[in-house]
Amino acid sequence: MSAASLSRIVVCAVALPLSYAAAHAQRTAASDARTQERGTLMRYCDHVDSVTASTIAGIRDRTDCWKRIQLEGMGNALVDERYRAAIRDYDIAVAADSARRAVEAREAQIDDQLSSIQRAMTARALPRADSIVTMVLATQPDNQRALAFKERVIALQRARQLQLAVYIAAGLVLVTAMTLAATARVMAVRRARAADLEHRKAEQRTAMLRIIDGVGRGKMYTMSGPIFRIGSAESDRPEEKNDLVLSDESAYVSRYHCAILRKDGNYYLIDSSLNGTSVDDDAVERGEPRLLEDGSEFTLSGVTRLKFLLV
Repeated sequence: MSAASLSRIVVCAVALPLSYAAAHAQRTAASDARTQERGTLMRYCDHVDSVTASTIAGIRDRTDCWKRIQLEGMGNALVDERYRAAIRDYDIAVAADSARRAVEAREAQIDDQLSSIQRAMTARALPRADSIVTMVLATQPDNQRALAFKERVIALQRARQLQLAVYIAAGLVLVTAMTLAATARVMAVRRARAADLEHRKAEQRTAMLRIIDGVGRGKMYTMSGPIFRIGSAESDRPEEKNDLVLSDESAYVSRYHCAILRKDGNYYLIDSSLNGTSVDDDAVERGEPRLLEDGSEFTLSGVTRLKFLLV
């Protein structure tokens, strides 16, 4: 072995222990620095715990401090417990703040309602004032202002009722006197009007026909005159003209099949056909009038069925 090789072996043998010692020293220094940092953070969080006010913002600072130690990987059972304690205190503070805000909001609402009662009473809007004061007393039965308003509203309502009773009594006396003086005349006029109305109703009833089966099914016709002629014939001559023309290819419907006459407010069907007409499925004698009632149905030669309506 040459002298150069032997020299390199000696150098390596000396360098290895030196490198290991340096690495160990670095690790020890890093560990000491982390321990020192953890101690600093622990002391700082202890300080925050001891001096921070019991407000939501202060408790949030405590929570953030202990959470930071956990996130830095320096946590232990003590850190975890202190963090949980901060979280509990934060929840309690938030609940207390919410309750306080709710109480303040309710008190402000009560004040607004009491002001509304005062305005309603000034405007003599007693039903509104009574409604609002009832709502206030439902939540605060011992509210002295609301109780005073309630008594005032009751007094004003009684005064108004008394005034109204006086007006009603005076009005009743006046109405009674006028009614007694005019009773005979009014009754006579009413009887005359009732009789006239009944007569007009009888005269003004409108007769209508609706084809419910056969030729022209679904069509409606209105009787406007004292006589309404039905048949298959078409003519321009008034005396031969049918008011309802039913085209019947089989010629069952006669040219002048039948007519409906109005007399004294009643309607009668008179048959003049060859193949016959029936009312409510009962054959009608040719030339003999048959009374039609509202809803009566009559058939022409068994091919077309119509319904008689009074409106």
